[in-house]
Amino acid sequence: MPYPVLEFTDQPTTEIAADAVLFLLPWGDPADDASTSVRAAADAVGASRSAGAVTRVSVPELVSLPAAVVAVGDGADAAASRFAAGAGIRTLTGFETVAIVPLGGTAAHARAIAEGATLGGYRFDGYKKNAPGRVRANRVLIAAPGTDDDAAFAAAVGEASALVKDLVTTPAEWL
Repeated sequence: MPYPVLEFTDQPTTEIAADAVLFLLPWGDPADDASTSVRAAADAVGASRSAGAVTRVSVPELVSLPAAVVAVGDGADAAASRFAAGAGIRTLTGFETVAIVPLGGTAAHARAIAEGATLGGYRFDGYKKNAPGRVRANRVLIAAPGTDDDAAFAAAVGEASALVKDLVTTPAEWL
């Protein structure tokens, strides 16, 4: 499949069965305990607050897995959450399964996060195989209250988008 398989989970961050964790961090929202820890880690390494900026961080008090934070920007609306999830999945490579943990107000946008992960996780591998360590996630776990309908909708969007991108990218003599 040219885009990742999506699943919603209600497991705590410390128990998620993933290879890496991607935190969606809205800088303008009031901070809860998890947001405060992630913000402190992001500030410690000089992370950009620009929407879509991805930075690898270490947050041992929340998760022992490799982690990254993607800035949602000042607002935590659906479009910003979709954009941030897509940018994060597109940038965070080398992991088979990635968990997206929305912080602050972004958790309310589960469907948008799923769409962003699907669109950002698209990969065209018709020309050559990916170099080891540079592959995008094949499975994305979203730690937000999503439904099966949200996952199905995001999969439909991903499938339609992947078909169009594949048709545009594929040389005419291959069709």
